[in-house]
Amino acid sequence: MAVLPYSLNLDRVVVHIHGHPALSEASRIAVLFILHGHPASAHHMKPIVNGTFDLAKNKTMLSEAKRNLVIITFDLEDDYSEIAKESEYESAQLYRKQERIASTVSRLMDTLPTVLCPNNDRFIDTWMVAGLSLGAHAA
Repeated sequence: MAVLPYSLNLDRVVVHIHGHPALSEASRIAVLFILHGHPASAHHMKPIVNGTFDLAKNKTMLSEAKRNLVIITFDLEDDYSEIAKESEYESAQLYRKQERIASTVSRLMDTLPTVLCPNNDRFIDTWMVAGLSLGAHAA
């Protein structure tokens, strides 16, 4: 089954929220951030998102789901005001991007409960972060 995300623009970040219909009954929510590397985008994480949902769905067939799984991917908007000087090293640019990714995850952890649980009928009780390449360093 294809998992189609819905996207939101939150604080200059394009956030893609992935939920699986077969895993949506539980009132408790586990949120997994999957962070991409450089120069990839959230689109490149789609096979990992689908594979994670397949594993979770197969596991819930064996036992009743205790948590709803929501996977978050995001793309930072390019900040053209921070165009690097030619003398700046690429490593410094990547380190700054890593810091921005980590900071964005922290801000989204403050914002997402109001987005995912607007009526307070569900609650987030587990936060997880995973990543590839630069995303793993930020995690």
